[in-house]
Amino acid sequence: MEDILKTVIDGLEYEFFSDILIKPLEVEQVTKEFTTQVPTGKQTIDKVTGNTVEKYNVKKETKKVDATFQKGIVLFIPEGTICKFKVGDTIVFPKSRAIYFDLFKDSMMIKIYDIVAIHRPKTKAE
Repeated sequence: MEDILKTVIDGLEYEFFSDILIKPLEVEQVTKEFTTQVPTGKQTIDKVTGNTVEKYNVKKETKKVDATFQKGIVLFIPEGTICKFKVGDTIVFPKSRAIYFDLFKDSMMIKIYDIVAIHRPKTKAE
């Protein structure tokens, strides 16, 4: 992995001043529960207004959706930036806060204050 990272970083022709350059990883899927209203086809009288209103049943369903957060590998940190991670670390950020840097293939830029975590997977011994 370190050889691949070094090859990618060596191909970088830009020096950034304020944003972190990352290689985004695949967006993960998470399971979420959604509640929806299903019309019954029946009507009733609203006790407050006296109007006729549609009756509904509540239906809960579980769906797999894209996660709000995404992981990425740090490719470049601007000089003088104070942070708890280094080039090569996997960080977590809200995917809505990153922008694609289309001048360098498959890369994104993110502000340091938008990074919410460093991903440190547990090893089998832990």
